[in-house]
Amino acid sequence: MDFFDWFYNFGIIGFLLLTAPLLVLGIRILWLMFRDKFRNVSPQLIVVGTGIGLGLGAAFTAGHVLSSPASGIYLSISLAYVYYKVYSSSRGTGIPS
Repeated sequence: MDFFDWFYNFGIIGFLLLTAPLLVLGIRILWLMFRDKFRNVSPQLIVVGTGIGLGLGAAFTAGHVLSSPASGIYLSISLAYVYYKVYSSSRGTGIPS
């Protein structure tokens, strides 16, 4: 219900501004993964990606997940972690795990 809540409270422009960071990071992660032909996918990324999917699913059905500091921080940290791992493995830089 978070997405519907944002849409009805902030309108189309506000909704697009609030969802733009999620869309940009999601598209960038998928683009990097497809460009490298999924060579950078590890079991660790699959587990964290599943957590991101569950968090976004809970935001869509339950609501107040993305706007709540108690739960939204875990989703944002997971999304940043996946982006860092995919970006660093595609560039050959970063901290090895």
